Amino acid sequence: MFYFILLALSFLGLLVIYFRRSKSYRLLLMDQALVPDDGIPIPHEEMTAERAEILSKTIPIHEHLEMKEIFKNGEISFLAGDYDESEKLFIRVLSIDEHHEESHARLGLIYLKKGLSTKAEAVYRKLLGLNPTHPSYHSNLALGLYMQRRMEDARDSYLKAIELDPDKANRYINLAHVYRDLKSHDLALEAVEKALQIAPQNQYRLIFSEILCDLGRLDEAREIIQKALQEEDKESELRPVARLLLKKIEKTES
Repeated sequence: MFYFILLALSFLGLLVIYFRRSKSYRLLLMDQALVPDDGIPIPHEEMTAERAEILSKTIPIHEHLEMKEIFKNGEISFLAGDYDESEKLFIRVLSIDEHHEESHARLGLIYLKKGLSTKAEAVYRKLLGLNPTHPSYHSNLALGLYMQRRMEDARDSYLKAIELDPDKANRYINLAHVYRDLKSHDLALEAVEKALQIAPQNQYRLIFSEILCDLGRLDEAREIIQKALQEEDKESELRPVARLLLKKIEKTES
């Protein structure tokens, strides 16, 4: 009986290791590929003269000072990862000034981090009404749409963000993820290639190799993975991911 229990525990241990590795693979190549932009607008201390004049006419000076203090505390809570508290504080700021762009921007990030995609969408549409050429707002709107599985809309918003600012590698990676879900693998490859031109790093190369696997281009994928393994140090979190991809190729070939 003792040996049976020991065997069962050993089996459970192997399952835990397997699922941890599987989770690591998903987190590195998929979930972490879709990340929000942290672009925040110019602080209120540097607001335009026009905006300052509007505020001076609509918000008493003591409320304006209170608003700045509340926002500062919201920032502290946000940076500490206390999203519930920071959400309350940013909403308090908006109760004083409904057009406070930085508070809307922080709320959008909070809702994305919490997985509240419809709330995030509403915030970023509001922000785009305030600042329609801010690329991060288009990019984060795209992420909210992606979380709702509205792939075509997500694609269009990522493309708009890239049109406004073509120098952010993560936007191309996010776009590649959308294309992959839309089964447009060739376009996904093109997007990752552009990301690699901006930021040639092995995480992106492994994403590229996975899409090559989708297309059946296994030899090319294997070569990229093996090169990444050679370049990464022994403690790199990418090494187990690369090995899992090699196993994926072996399984496909067998």
